[in-house]
Amino acid sequence: MNEPHFNQTQQIVFEALEAHGTLNTFQLRELGIINPSKMIYDLRLKGLSIKTTLISAIGNTGRIHPRIAHYSLEGQK
Repeated sequence: MNEPHFNQTQQIVFEALEAHGTLNTFQLRELGIINPSKMIYDLRLKGLSIKTTLISAIGNTGRIHPRIAHYSLEGQK
């Protein structure tokens, strides 16, 4: 199977998902991804199978945010 061609930002997200397994919206924003859901959408259009799970997460202020998207590559641990 041919590897999809990624732009620089897509490559950052793909490599981070491969390295960490799961990343949430806050973590992707820390990587400089302004609109994580759009980036995940674009990667899916390139053929990647990415699972989204909505889970509570703690923001950088310590506040608990319900239903934060957690993304993981399907078939990856």
